[in-house]
Amino acid sequence: MTKCVHGRWTLVNRCEGLLGCQLNAEGTKCDLGASTLGAPCTKSNEGNASCTPDKRSILLCRNGMMVLGATCKGARGCWQHSTELECDESISDLGDTCDSSEYEGKFACSSDGTMKLLCHSDKMQKDRDCKCTVENERADCN
Repeated sequence: MTKCVHGRWTLVNRCEGLLGCQLNAEGTKCDLGASTLGAPCTKSNEGNASCTPDKRSILLCRNGMMVLGATCKGARGCWQHSTELECDESISDLGDTCDSSEYEGKFACSSDGTMKLLCHSDKMQKDRDCKCTVENERADCN
């Protein structure tokens, strides 16, 4: 994504995701692709998301910086499906960030398999101690 500054095109963002740089009625949007925590992002990308290079987290552009949106520690990690990012949150750790708007009340297993966790108020919280396993992205106690 470039912007004309003082008569010269200047780089604003590298749109390295599958969708690249897009222009629509709302303006330009940049698919940031694999970005890193703390990387700068522009006001026009506010709310846009990206998978981390290791595919284990989703980052969101908030107030000019890429911040942690969700951890994706399940087998499928973070991936792009059409124009949406998907996150396998079936494995998580106590206190990990989760997206309550999408995952509120959903369960996960702790990464060591000793607890069943629950997404509540944007954080993974302890539901109960148990031998927890994941099958088809579904966490359950045995």
